Amino acid sequence: MPCPSCGEPLHPAPLERVEVNACERCRAVLVEQRQLIALLEHATSNLRDAIDPDAGIAPVAADARALACPRCGAAFERVGYLGTEAAHYHECSACALLWIAADDLATMIGLFARTERREADLEGELARAARDGQAVSDANQLADATWRLFAVGASLGRGF
Repeated sequence: MPCPSCGEPLHPAPLERVEVNACERCRAVLVEQRQLIALLEHATSNLRDAIDPDAGIAPVAADARALACPRCGAAFERVGYLGTEAAHYHECSACALLWIAADDLATMIGLFARTERREADLEGELARAARDGQAVSDANQLADATWRLFAVGASLGRGF
């Protein structure tokens, strides 16, 4: 298959449990939509503890070119990752494939690692409070903590 961005051939690039097709020239990847979370988990496995969850992440300039799916030829739809404008991917809904430029993937990895870190920090806070026998002062505090945990999970495409 040709690279949707530069036309060079795509090559299989297996990463543990995730298979992607990558362009050696522009370093973009083609991944099945259902494998995106596994790809990001693999890429961030060593970053979560090192990343500052409050550090800003610079947005990537949007690629406004019309790109086509290399499998079926349908036009890709450009989508903001996690509903943001910080990073984008191109989606083929017919094939359930995602085309992710190298800079966008790097930003997505940073956003995912930051979100994972926040989730771990929040889970740690709740576990410490439970272990130390601290009572939650009111229902609003408990609702707020639960909502924050739910929002992090929802942003990763996970539910309870």
